[in-house]
Amino acid sequence: MLKSKSMKLTFKFIIDRVHPKKNFSLPVRLRLYQDRNYKEHSLGFSVTKDDWNEQRQEVLTINENHLTYNTEISSIKSKVQKFLLFNEDRIITPDEVIRHINQKEIKERAKVKPDIFIYGKEHIAKLQSAGNIGNSIAYSCALNKLKSYVEKDNLPFEAITYKFLENFNSSMLAGGIKVNSISLYFRTIRALFNKAIKDGTLEANIYPFGSFKIRTEKTISRALTRPEMAKIASLKLP
Repeated sequence: MLKSKSMKLTFKFIIDRVHPKKNFSLPVRLRLYQDRNYKEHSLGFSVTKDDWNEQRQEVLTINENHLTYNTEISSIKSKVQKFLLFNEDRIITPDEVIRHINQKEIKERAKVKPDIFIYGKEHIAKLQSAGNIGNSIAYSCALNKLKSYVEKDNLPFEAITYKFLENFNSSMLAGGIKVNSISLYFRTIRALFNKAIKDGTLEANIYPFGSFKIRTEKTISRALTRPEMAKIASLKLP
């Protein structure tokens, strides 16, 4: 446990086993202790219990997003330690620490990286204004499916890697979604990447679809063959 003796305040990072997500992952939180009480601050992501190293308070490398998540943990840890050090001449409460973190996050959000949900929402609004309702529905469905997978309201374009797409694909297949429906979702997401790169929102080097193959299935033909039609014609119906 990390602590500041002069403040009588300690903190550590934990996984919340009491409030699991729908996919059974556990939210990662900063927990601040003082006078036998504690307050918590959500880090905005969750992992499985098998992905979490409780002793080291970090995400294991078996998690595909371990670098991103551990960077966030290190960033929060640094903010707390610096805040305590800067205010070492007075008592600091957990609420003050959490307010400080939130203020920092608000400032950092001003420099946030391009987000596919925000960008997609703006594109949908333009399609609707132009009367292109069909396409706007297709984009809405794809983004809603993506949002239900990540269980977050924000997702930077750069977080969507080849590995991310593979895992997303596996998740949809496991959920019983048809291959051609999945293909439509991926083609829609790919279209947002292409548009964002074309208008300068994104750098081309983060494009994840270069080596990712979007699968399709042949639909069963609904037309009858001539022999089949001849057989039907020869039937003697009552």
